[in-house]
Amino acid sequence: DDDWKEYEETSKKPIRVQLAAFFVCEAIIGFTSGVAIPFIRFYIIEELGATDIQWAYILSASNVGIAAGSLLVLPMSNKMGNEKVLALLHFLVPALALGITLGPTLVVVALFFVIRGTSANMSRPTWNAFFYSWLPPKYRGTSTGFVSAGRRLSRALGTSSGVFIYNALLAWTFPIATLGYPIAIMIPIIAQRFLKGKKSEKKTALPEDDSLRI
Repeated sequence: DDDWKEYEETSKKPIRVQLAAFFVCEAIIGFTSGVAIPFIRFYIIEELGATDIQWAYILSASNVGIAAGSLLVLPMSNKMGNEKVLALLHFLVPALALGITLGPTLVVVALFFVIRGTSANMSRPTWNAFFYSWLPPKYRGTSTGFVSAGRRLSRALGTSSGVFIYNALLAWTFPIATLGYPIAIMIPIIAQRFLKGKKSEKKTALPEDDSLRI
């Protein structure tokens, strides 16, 4: 059920709280991905010596993985719930990024790159379902633009500062930066749990007994 229906008629504050949580989440992911992702390409090509053709095949494999994952995530979400699937996939990202850092050969690194990209991006259908369940239809367009702008601007900032981070940490940039993924996704999940807890408290609160008044 859409969580916004009950709130819209009473108070828009819970919707605003959740929208702020989504914005912070996307901004953190945007920044950390901006730090890591562009330099993974640089690392694979420059440090591991991947040719243009090899890089093209790696990207193609990554897109195929994301497409397959986007279909797989739907039954996963129906069975496990949106929050659990989002948490699982985002917690996998830094672990898989560590495989890129420690991979001994181009083939191993490419494999971890493809799996990491799949894990990070296959969650988009589940994310959209989770996101829109908190937003009334009339606010969804504006809210999507607002949150997307935050992600893109943060990603630009991440890439601008990422060059200095990569020069200092080299390949260790990838797992360290992507620690932001699990941290970020827990923000809207915790906010949702908090708001649902408040709603449950209101429903279970006993009404005042007027017969006790003098």
